Amino acid sequence: MVLIDTSFDVDPNISPKTWERAVYQDANSENNSLNNTHSNKSFANLREGEIIVEYYMNLRSRGMELSEIAIITPYRAQMDCIADLFREKIRESKEEDDFNLEDINLGTVDSYQGQEFSVVLFSMVRSNPKFNLGFVSDLRRLNVAITRAKYQFMLVGNGVMLYKSHNEFIRKLFYYFQSNKRRFPPSIVFNEIVPFDNDMVKNNFGARFTEFIARCNDPEMIQHCHEFNRRGDTMEHRQKIRDRHRAERFGNSRSIIAPN
Repeated sequence: MVLIDTSFDVDPNISPKTWERAVYQDANSENNSLNNTHSNKSFANLREGEIIVEYYMNLRSRGMELSEIAIITPYRAQMDCIADLFREKIRESKEEDDFNLEDINLGTVDSYQGQEFSVVLFSMVRSNPKFNLGFVSDLRRLNVAITRAKYQFMLVGNGVMLYKSHNEFIRKLFYYFQSNKRRFPPSIVFNEIVPFDNDMVKNNFGARFTEFIARCNDPEMIQHCHEFNRRGDTMEHRQKIRDRHRAERFGNSRSIIAPN
């Protein structure tokens, strides 16, 4: 079980792609999903989609069968994003005769309940300064996703979201990845050797979220960022958060998620 942590993407040309984008859909559309946050709003994450598709194609190049791999994501908009990236990749590689988009196992947790795959790639999607994890905060369903994998489960997402979660057990999941050195930057998927500090946990939303606000299309999230900046973030509050994380990381805590 590994985490590909997009918070390591600090290049200003790449980091904006690691942030979530709201996708507004017609409430009466067939593409509307119960997994949308509201009746007409879903979320997508371009960088996570790129990572998923790249790793999938690497697995295919090593001879892994389509039936052995599943891509799971909680948001319909992210499924659409990944499907579009696959179409582009297939066109570029001229492998249309090798497999079709319809042959790829791409869906939600509910789509694959009761099934198992050699490798499961999970796109977390949510990446925001409010640290709202959405679906991933539902531990029961997250555990179902993890247990779909027989040999490898790859979680792709912003590790800071896990680290700063209000849910203690979600934070423990991050500490598992970190302490067992199973946390890696996206560059490893693209076969790029880039030094990284496993102990560093820092968001890439920019100072006072200025860059995030400029690119965000979700009014609720923009409002949160402005309110956060107006309130300020005191040193006492920051120290309290650091102390809590330190106690949890080095304390005798028990994880409820069994890693594979």
